[in-house]
Amino acid sequence: MKSVTLPKYQLLKLKEWAKGSNEEICGFLFGYEKAGSSSIVECSLVKNIAPINRGSRFLISPEDYLKAEEYSNSNSLQLLGVFHSHIGASPNPSITDVQNSLPGIFYLIISIFENSQFEIQTWELQPCVKLVKTIIN
Repeated sequence: MKSVTLPKYQLLKLKEWAKGSNEEICGFLFGYEKAGSSSIVECSLVKNIAPINRGSRFLISPEDYLKAEEYSNSNSLQLLGVFHSHIGASPNPSITDVQNSLPGIFYLIISIFENSQFEIQTWELQPCVKLVKTIIN
């Protein structure tokens, strides 16, 4: 099983962004990959442009994807994945999440619950959903 390392300070960022929103948050994960193990060094929040139901859907603009690719290239990082939140629901990928995913990157879902508890799940599409071990350090 592949693994991804998420530093605690990046997890805290994701948690704060998600806690403070009544819409699904979304963005990009940058870092390095070596021998099936990925290390996240930066998270970047972008606007959720889903036309409806932003509390249970997210959509990232093509312009933001382009900016993320440019950013990773100009900073010698890899665009490792995409993150988004689930509000009051499990961090398992929904059918919509799977249908809108692309192979070659991983997806991190952070679920936030009313009591500020959270869960995370990382997965990738190849060609079916495969869970990725998430290491918090």
